[in-house]
Amino acid sequence: MNRKKIIIRTPNWLGDSIMSLKTIYNLMNFYKKSEIFILTKQGLKEFFRIFTPGLKILSCDFQDKKAKKKLIMQLKELKLDIGIIFPLSFSSAHIFKKAKIQKIVGFNSEIRGVFLTDKVPFKKNNFRSIHLSDRFTEIYSFLSGVNPEKLSNIYNIDSETSEECLKKFSLPDKRFFIISPGATYGPAKRWSFSNFIDVGKYIQKKYLFTPVLIGFSNEIEINTEIPESFINLIDKTNLEELIILTSESKFFITNDSGPMHIADALRIPLVAIFGSTSPTWTGPRGNKSRYVESNLDCKPCFRKKCKFNYICMHKITSNEVIIKVNELLEGKKL
Repeated sequence: MNRKKIIIRTPNWLGDSIMSLKTIYNLMNFYKKSEIFILTKQGLKEFFRIFTPGLKILSCDFQDKKAKKKLIMQLKELKLDIGIIFPLSFSSAHIFKKAKIQKIVGFNSEIRGVFLTDKVPFKKNNFRSIHLSDRFTEIYSFLSGVNPEKLSNIYNIDSETSEECLKKFSLPDKRFFIISPGATYGPAKRWSFSNFIDVGKYIQKKYLFTPVLIGFSNEIEINTEIPESFINLIDKTNLEELIILTSESKFFITNDSGPMHIADALRIPLVAIFGSTSPTWTGPRGNKSRYVESNLDCKPCFRKKCKFNYICMHKITSNEVIIKVNELLEGKKL
């Protein structure tokens, strides 16, 4: 295969980006003699620096017209041969067309087919019928003609770096578990903070693990006092530190969020709470994972706002989550 210049336009969400890694790694292997660039939104640049070392990473504020214009000029100068698009948006294909990329590959969604030279089949009514990570692999299979290889490990953590991180947060000698009560998506994905605290207290008392809270305060609706026995790291970790702490944790309890996918990818036992979204589409896949969702006719609706006051989240009780916790932890050596 001749050496080519290839650019991969990544998904826009942290969780979706984690689910795209299997396909990206397979593309890297398939085009191993080529020069590969990653194009992502600014907020995900650090993520791809960590998970795709060695690749050149470009980032852009896609909401800024001037930034997009500058990006198109930059892409033109690179004289790219192939552009591979993960998002379904019209604009992601339009940018590649304006940049004069010779071969543009992506799902044939919306009306952007006029910009694609190679159209991956797309049916809107059943696109979410299989897991998103499997849907992404269709891009690889379309280009390569073969099924993707299975990948067991997505991130190797340096032991020295890990030790430094644990010391920074006073965790080197503690058996701890992580509570991740936030979600960038909004209230439709946020289980009550007080419920997380209740489940955390239960795990602490029964399994003698130290609870560690992570996330960002603008994504969490803190509605109860945080116990003194909990270690509160909300707003205190960067992405790499979050990954390291997750890899060292004994257990993870979370909403459907980016951190959930990090824990799942690292094969950490976890319980995830689902509201308006679907475990079939974006759920954890590890054999040490469980999820809880309410049984309502209106879900999954995938909406950020709910005219029924997010009943799908409010109906899930702490006891339901505790049952799933015990399924994973009782009798296990962790």
